[in-house]
Amino acid sequence: MEDNQADTCNDNYIELVNKFMQQMECYIENIVAQACDLYK
Repeated sequence: MEDNQADTCNDNYIELVNKFMQQMECYIENIVAQACDLYK
């Protein structure tokens, strides 16, 4: 049981990290796009 619980916790953590990474990616893409617009 304990191992199973640890796995679930780990999965949730990985899911959170993945979501965070995706958000950061979008955020960076937006900044890059804005910077490109400024330099045009």
